[in-house]
Amino acid sequence: QGLRHIIVKEPGQILKHDVAVLITHVPAGRLKPHILPYMKQLQDAGLRVVLVAAVDRPVEFTEEESATAHGIIVRDNTSYDFGAWQLVFQLYPDLFGANFLIITNDSVVPTLESDVFQGMISRVRTYPADIVGLTASHEYGWHIQSYFLGFKPKALSSLLFNDFIRNIEQIDDEDTAARIYEIPFSKRMQAGGLTIKAIYTSPVPVNPTFFGWKELIDQGFPFI
Repeated sequence: QGLRHIIVKEPGQILKHDVAVLITHVPAGRLKPHILPYMKQLQDAGLRVVLVAAVDRPVEFTEEESATAHGIIVRDNTSYDFGAWQLVFQLYPDLFGANFLIITNDSVVPTLESDVFQGMISRVRTYPADIVGLTASHEYGWHIQSYFLGFKPKALSSLLFNDFIRNIEQIDDEDTAARIYEIPFSKRMQAGGLTIKAIYTSPVPVNPTFFGWKELIDQGFPFI
C-alpha cells in the first residue's frame, strides 16, 4: 500500500524490554522540536522507544535522534494513528506478548521536569486496569483519549485487541477515523471484559487537554 519502513537496531532487543511507540507526523523532512526530548523522557523511564514517522516527503534524522530511538519506522502519511498501530504490530508481532506497552503521539508536549514525567509513567505502570489512559473526553460520547495509552499483558494478548488491530482499515479523514476507531475503542474493550481507565480527572467533559489543562497540571499531568 505504498508503505515504506526502516528498522534500526535489533528488533529482538527491543522486545525484551518495556516499549513505547511514539507516532509523529513529519511534514517537512525533520522531526518536530519536542520529539527528541519526548523520546529521552520515555527512555529515562525504562522504555525502549519505537518511533513511527508518518512523512509527506523524505525525512532525515540527526545522529542523536537515531541513537535515542531503538526502532524507527518511516511510513507514508496515511490512515492516521490507527494505521500506525496496525503497522507496528505487523512489524513487531511479539508486542502482543509484551509486559508493558505505551502508544503515544506528538499531539502533546512533555514537561522537562523528569520527576513529574517519571511519576506519571509509574502511575500508568501500576494502575489497576488493563488499558490505562491519561484523560477521558465525552466529545461524541465517552472515551479514553488515545494520544497516550498504556497496555498491560491481559489487553495485549486478548483476542479482542488482536482483532481490533487486524481489522483497522485505511481511513484518510481525521474525523471519520476518530468516530470509527478512537471513540468506540474504550467501550469495545470494556464490552469484551477488559478494564480501561484514565488516571487524571477534570470537571471539563469535552477534551480536558484543551479546556481543563490547568486542573490537569495541578494533578501532575506532565503534558501541554
